[in-house]
Amino acid sequence: MYQPGYRKSERRGLLTTAGLVIRRQRLRGKVVFITLEDELGHIHCMAFPDTYRQNELTFKQTFLVASGYLSRKDGACNIVIQRVEALSLEAKVPASRDWR
Repeated sequence: MYQPGYRKSERRGLLTTAGLVIRRQRLRGKVVFITLEDELGHIHCMAFPDTYRQNELTFKQTFLVASGYLSRKDGACNIVIQRVEALSLEAKVPASRDWR
């Protein structure tokens, strides 16, 4: 998020997000666009062909954790995915706190 007083170079860095894949679109074998959704909203992500090819099976999973950098082009914001992994909801799910 932009904060006044920060230089542009200080705002760059690796971003990580996770969520349910609600849309996948592959344009003529080139860039793959993925939309991830969580309880707060959704984020548009994109992967270049090399990244997609190296992680093709992972990209087909239902829940993903994606890391990359923010791209702002033509008024659109996307996370350009550099690393991706499947999010397993079965692993170490904490028990709920039920109040009576």
